[in-house]
Amino acid sequence: MVLAMPSDGLWGDGSGYVPHQTRDFERWIVEEVPAATSLACPACTATSPLGVIGLSMGGFAALRLAGKYPDRFVAAAAHSAAVDAADLDPLMAESRASWSGARIDVSARDALLCDHPTRLPPLSIDCGKDDPYLSRNRALHHDLARAG
Repeated sequence: MVLAMPSDGLWGDGSGYVPHQTRDFERWIVEEVPAATSLACPACTATSPLGVIGLSMGGFAALRLAGKYPDRFVAAAAHSAAVDAADLDPLMAESRASWSGARIDVSARDALLCDHPTRLPPLSIDCGKDDPYLSRNRALHHDLARAG
């Protein structure tokens, strides 16, 4: 197993790993990081299984990308994840105006449940009992369980 742990370069208060007007942080995670990993580790190929994992804003990205690209990722995990981009607003000084406004780019729930909820990779979602995102994570879990 090889772990690639990229950062968005501390872009502002965080990129959410979504497409922006001037940068595509999503494409970077989905395409460029795996390609760079293949260059650094020849055992990793274009057909190597990929998982995506994140914490907080990264958890939002992991869930959203797993829903948007269910054929690309074999598993996803989110720890104390924001479920909606708006959850991140209190943490960010700058505006999300440059972020994509597409539903599947601003809502992990919509990305997971809108297009192909029966084709999702295995998901692991955990959140601390005192975490401000706990109720949103529980609601997402409930919606996923109901969808099957």
